[in-house]
Amino acid sequence: MTLHVRAQLRRAVAVQLAGLPTTAERVYLGRMRALGADHLPTLLVYTDDEETGLTAMGSPALQERRVMLMVEARAKGTDSGDLQDLLDAIAAEVEPAILNGPTFGGLATLAELTKTRTRIEDRAERLDGGLRLEFRVHYQTAEGRPTEAIID
Repeated sequence: MTLHVRAQLRRAVAVQLAGLPTTAERVYLGRMRALGADHLPTLLVYTDDEETGLTAMGSPALQERRVMLMVEARAKGTDSGDLQDLLDAIAAEVEPAILNGPTFGGLATLAELTKTRTRIEDRAERLDGGLRLEFRVHYQTAEGRPTEAIID
């Protein structure tokens, strides 16, 4: 099966993030994953909205695509200050891993961090924390050929 460039990007990002000090190999594709009560810090990688526009006419025309790549950290704790510090430590590992290698194996032309969102929820005897890093990733395809990235 040939994968859309978005799917190729998600997989390349997961590989790029595997082995970070805090989350290690706990990097999963998709926005939803059942995590146990005692799970260690984990990353989820998924994409959201994408904008597309033609940048050059031709047969086929060249499309500039901008997809929102989400890297979500999940962690648990008992102290909200410590949990927020842990989430920020994860962000400090993820940001350079994404921004210092933004082509993801030749699939993209640019990645930029656009937003960081943090949440901490009280779950009786523990706190569930999440931090979502939102990156806008630019890539190009030929119109009608969404499985092949074009790098200028």
